[in-house]
Amino acid sequence: MGYTHYWDYDTTSDPHERAARLVLVIDVAKKIIELAAKRGIALAGGDGTSAPELDGKIVLNGAAPEAYETFAFEPLSVRSYRRGRGYGFCKTGFVAIRQYDVVVCAILACIDHVRLADVRSDGRYNDWEAGVALAREAAKLVAPGLVWAGLDAPRALRMKEE
Repeated sequence: MGYTHYWDYDTTSDPHERAARLVLVIDVAKKIIELAAKRGIALAGGDGTSAPELDGKIVLNGAAPEAYETFAFEPLSVRSYRRGRGYGFCKTGFVAIRQYDVVVCAILACIDHVRLADVRSDGRYNDWEAGVALAREAAKLVAPGLVWAGLDAPRALRMKEE
């Protein structure tokens, strides 16, 4: 139970291609985190106290006392499998959605856009609006151009709304 985001890692494409796409996402994730901090969203590493990890993976949480469940996206070292594909999930709220959800949504929108994973969520399309706006702003600052054109909420979420 709770408000959760889910993803199935791309484990079928060329590993070098996945690594290159991950570099793109991490560059934008760094800017997302920077912009979020300027907006008063306190972030930390997985334990809620250290710094977010952005080296070959993305691991973050809200800063204590807002820490809840760790967001850990590690596509190059997938350990959990379901139906033959690596998967992950992050619950960002139960009764109330935590502040860091906007950052998780922003990063997951980027991940889905470059097809590093297929992303789903308990949320609705409008629950992702702030995260998508943050992702677009960060992507435009980091790497304007075609790779980020059309950045939106995950495909599965858009299809669910139709």
